[in-house]
Amino acid sequence: MNIKFHNLGKIRETELDLRPLTVIIGPNNSNKTYIAYSVYALWEWLGSGESPIFKADSHAIREWLERNGIPLFEPKDEFSLPVDIIVRILSEAYRKEHITLNLEKFFQDSSHKLFADANLEIELSVKEEIGKIFARGKQISSDDSFLFETKEELLFVRPNDIKENHISRSYPMPSGLEGVTAKGVSDSELFFLADISGLLFPVPLAFPAERNALILTYKLLSNRRYKLMKDILGNRNFNRRQAEMLKGQRYPKPIEDFLDFLTDVEMAKEPDTDQEFQKLADDIEQHIQNRNKICLEPMNLGGNEIRVRVKNGLDIDLHNASSAIRQLVPLLLYLRYRVRKNDFLIIDEPEMNLHPESQTKLLEAFGIMVNLGVRILITTHSPYLLDHLNSLVSGTVGDPEILKGQAESLYMKDPLAFLSTDQVSAYEMRGNKLLSLKDEDYGIRWDTLGDVSSDIQQKYFELCPS
Repeated sequence: MNIKFHNLGKIRETELDLRPLTVIIGPNNSNKTYIAYSVYALWEWLGSGESPIFKADSHAIREWLERNGIPLFEPKDEFSLPVDIIVRILSEAYRKEHITLNLEKFFQDSSHKLFADANLEIELSVKEEIGKIFARGKQISSDDSFLFETKEELLFVRPNDIKENHISRSYPMPSGLEGVTAKGVSDSELFFLADISGLLFPVPLAFPAERNALILTYKLLSNRRYKLMKDILGNRNFNRRQAEMLKGQRYPKPIEDFLDFLTDVEMAKEPDTDQEFQKLADDIEQHIQNRNKICLEPMNLGGNEIRVRVKNGLDIDLHNASSAIRQLVPLLLYLRYRVRKNDFLIIDEPEMNLHPESQTKLLEAFGIMVNLGVRILITTHSPYLLDHLNSLVSGTVGDPEILKGQAESLYMKDPLAFLSTDQVSAYEMRGNKLLSLKDEDYGIRWDTLGDVSSDIQQKYFELCPS
């Protein structure tokens, strides 16, 4: 997906090619987080009830189908649709020159002016997106639903829709269409298309830069809000000042969503993700956390407490854990309790509090997640991540046997960490523009970060000429 940004902070215009792994580097205050959170807002919009496909009008789609010579659907309550028709309809629904999003809630702009003129353009090739996300013949899980791509048709089904190698999707027949034979577009077809749209663009999740503090304080924040709400609801003389106090308890939406994620996980009873993601969480704890494990311990009054198991019989609370462990807690909880294939995860500065070697191991974990079907966007200041990314795109991806041998040179020894260059986009934010770091001959170039090291070395030689 290609995204153009207009009037975003200091950015007048710039462009981003969003790939399964997208990396953005740049100095402080260069608007990297603006880009990341705007993509978050866009993704949420694409899969929400505000996007065009969810507001599609049956009559308008019917006219468009007729105008473009596409056969109309028979009204029915069990059907599958050819891929080319789905692609053409979704592409038409999302074809829009400019998208104006409500970015205020994503950045908490109290002035109401900072993003007043901001807008985005997208070039969305639905067929290309489907091709990137759904491998042919694979079953991709999203909650209790599945998407299958067969020879000619894209089929959105639930497990009980698979009978004797026949896959179909059933919806209740729209009222008034029973027995109708005239061709047209029914609510069922629109719901079918909306299902696919929501599956292509699931609800994203962001790990904000404030996560280390939030992981320690999210319960206190929740209790404070509850008390304030209780006081306000119990006060018949509810006034403007109290309304402002309640409003002041809100944070930018990515932070609010992160707090909701922590609260939801805290109420979980058992890990609830695929075994391959559970294994990756185990590997991160082994290779990066020195075998310290993150666990949820039940509390007497309900819910759970996040603790660190340093050895059998000894658990410590997060306040006594290292900053590196606290930094990784959200990712481990995500891998054990939330992740689904086709997710979109945005991480602001994943290298925070991590030793350089741990940073490179974490990047390998991201590579594994991408190959397991999770799309990731990160903003970073780390030259180690960019350096090692060049290694991960240098593997012989087309040959599993060679790749297995090459994986012995990686920190986590897992061939799934390797990525093809097509899976990656890398940018530097410079002069309020995104500049691509991909180079056909070299791989990923990160000259400016290397220039800082060279500059430091030059200063040393100037100070110590002898």
